[in-house]
Amino acid sequence: MKKHTIMAVIMALLVTLIILTACAEPAPAEFELSSLDISPVEVVSGEPTTVTADVKNVGEVQGTYATSLIVNDKEVETTQVLVAPGAT
Repeated sequence: MKKHTIMAVIMALLVTLIILTACAEPAPAEFELSSLDISPVEVVSGEPTTVTADVKNVGEVQGTYATSLIVNDKEVETTQVLVAPGAT
């Protein structure tokens, strides 16, 4: 093959790769949890308790993370959090 033909093939492959990358669907929302904190550490029945955690969206689109607080095998509260891509 001639040098010009090889360069033309390489350029065509690069253009195809760019087009395919631009047309690819963004990754769906995917969540990572960290920094779980329960305060106070020892929970007393009838006393207020705070449970917090960081939820990070490592996907490429906005998504809703649903969480439930379960005490003694009973769901006592649910929360949904809307998280932008890359946000915590």
